[in-house]
Amino acid sequence: MFYLSIPFIFECGYRSVLPRVDIPRLCFWDVWGNNVLFGRLSAFIGEWCWMLQISLALQTICEGLAQSLPAHKGLSVTSKFAFSLPFVCLLAEILGTAGPVTKNNWWCICEAVTWTYMFAVASSAALYMFRLIDANEDLKVVNKDARTFCMCLFIIGLGYCPYMLALNIPMYVKRYYEDEDDPNISYLSFAEGLPDISYCHSDDRSWSEWSADAAWMIPYFGPAVWTSIWMTKAPRIETSADAKPLKLSTGENDMEMND
Repeated sequence: MFYLSIPFIFECGYRSVLPRVDIPRLCFWDVWGNNVLFGRLSAFIGEWCWMLQISLALQTICEGLAQSLPAHKGLSVTSKFAFSLPFVCLLAEILGTAGPVTKNNWWCICEAVTWTYMFAVASSAALYMFRLIDANEDLKVVNKDARTFCMCLFIIGLGYCPYMLALNIPMYVKRYYEDEDDPNISYLSFAEGLPDISYCHSDDRSWSEWSADAAWMIPYFGPAVWTSIWMTKAPRIETSADAKPLKLSTGENDMEMND
């Protein structure tokens, strides 16, 4: 989990200092490194590692609960959904790369929908497992870290999904139709687009150019990076002869229940 956090931390740090808006090739600073190619490459790797962290944390809690509560068959389905998240994220990253390369916002819409789906799945799984832990007094006592993780992930999804549906996806839909109505718009092939994203086309630091994208950039490059750092100590399974009968713990904050 620690090593998975490194790419996402680097990406958020890099993109917070050298932000850009992909489709118009707009950069905050006209300097080397502030271009869509580097930004997209760092996002591809960093975001995938971040989603893999979330997936592994959910699977670990789910597997532990399945051993403690074997009667709950829904945990098997929950684990499969959690396992699928990195693969769905890989699709999202491919879509997120196709948009900037081709200058077609349609791919950005598809990427945003995919991210909404991932967080809907992750937050639903987290809520389900939180309720299982909360309903069992033994599990509730020794699994405070797992319980907190599940509740926080659910709250994040509760805010993220409505934001995506109400603001982010409509923003890209609006841009797509504006491009479609523009007779001068010219989409690019991948062969044309790859060289085109390798340098800054224009730099502008006026709020009017950045206000629409700032709504997702600020929480992404700020609070989101701390979730990756937090997951380096994500809940994991620990068995002990003195535990009842299974304990989910976090790093050094182990709590044991004696018989």
